[in-house]
Amino acid sequence: MKKKCIALLLVFAMCLSIVPTTFAADTGVTKSAFSDFAPQSTLYNACPGNFANTGYGTVVLDDTTTTATDTGYMQYFITGGIATPTAYWAPTVMQNTNPDVASAKVSTQKSGGVAYLVVTFEKGTQEGSTTVRVDYTVDTATMSGGIATGEMTVSVTGSLVYTVTNEDGEPATPGEKPNPPTADDIEDFYSDADRAVLVKCRETDAHNGYVSRLEPEGYTVGEVEEFAGNSDLSASEWLWYCGIELDTAYYLDRWNRNFAEQYGTHYLSPEDQAVEAPFYYFKGGYCTYAGQTLAAGWYCLTEDAPVVIWITGNAPQPQTYELTVVTNPLGGKTSGSGNYAENVNVPIQASAPDAPAQKVYVFTGWTSSNGGTFEDVNSESTTFTMPSGAVTVTANYTLKDDVNGDGVPDEDQQYDILYAKGTTDEVTGMPSNVEDVLAGTEQSVSAAKPEREGYVFTGWETND
Repeated sequence: MKKKCIALLLVFAMCLSIVPTTFAADTGVTKSAFSDFAPQSTLYNACPGNFANTGYGTVVLDDTTTTATDTGYMQYFITGGIATPTAYWAPTVMQNTNPDVASAKVSTQKSGGVAYLVVTFEKGTQEGSTTVRVDYTVDTATMSGGIATGEMTVSVTGSLVYTVTNEDGEPATPGEKPNPPTADDIEDFYSDADRAVLVKCRETDAHNGYVSRLEPEGYTVGEVEEFAGNSDLSASEWLWYCGIELDTAYYLDRWNRNFAEQYGTHYLSPEDQAVEAPFYYFKGGYCTYAGQTLAAGWYCLTEDAPVVIWITGNAPQPQTYELTVVTNPLGGKTSGSGNYAENVNVPIQASAPDAPAQKVYVFTGWTSSNGGTFEDVNSESTTFTMPSGAVTVTANYTLKDDVNGDGVPDEDQQYDILYAKGTTDEVTGMPSNVEDVLAGTEQSVSAAKPEREGYVFTGWETND
């Protein structure tokens, strides 16, 4: 769909200025667009390039006031005198941003040799506001108050802009959701150069490639969503939106099959770019954007094409993430810190910090701040598999007693001394057992002398 442009022919160029206006407004026209040209406010307005200053009006419609009319004309200072319009060329309602709020039309009427513009508004079904713009061109006028007299050809172009409010309409609703665009709808996506997709190289345009249409193998149809409107399309006319998501890898593969031999293999840049071709659903009827009547259905705008997929001749470097290896408590030695890609296996190692006297640090395992996996979480020397993000891995240590200073926690080398009678006969005077005796320390043997009938105690012997 293309925007329509209207060029106005300047029949007779001259410097113009606006002078007082005669106007009449119905109930509902709270401000006439012709009132801006009252002498006390704009007597000396210029018309550079033969374009008059815009007049602004406001209209309020409701169930009581369903129509309103703003009527008026302007006089112009031109070289040789004052020009009063006697004819207009094709006055037109060029814009109505929300036709459901109110409709508008413009006509002319002549009285006493003077041509008037007549702008009429009719309340619509939707509550809210709309902006209406009327464009006009004066092409003949009578001259007075100066050297020139009689009717002559002139050319001055101007606009009247109205803010129209409907206070008693119904809130707008988009109606039943339509089916998504069909393959035929999507195939119509094109630009002025008949190019739908531009595969564009970041290094040089000489490597660019084009595809003339969206190919079914290379896209996914998105969900139909209610359309909120934008600077070009009114939500009251364009009710629904659907994005066609392009498979960028598909179009990259097409490019490489056609051009890699000539230009070298290319890659997506960025690799995860999202590319979407927009489609809009029109409700049917007069389209303000196109300036013509359109059937209901899905449309794409030529201004949206081509959609661009970025490529590069530089092979992508894998994303790397920082790995930091530390001990807890701090102070121990570590290895393995650096930057690595996801899923890379990194050898890591740690040793304990220096411990205070008669103490020793015992390794209790590895922990991670952000995922990844350890080959052996209980070994000070192991392999860590990188996650998709920066991560700190910690070798954890616990401080234990080491009174004998042999580097082994005391709790791991404590023994019990058990006194056994060595017979099934009754023995009296047996000493108590001694528990938790630390290896490497001296322990006195009990001086007790057990008694057994018929025997004399001669001492203790060990079985270890």
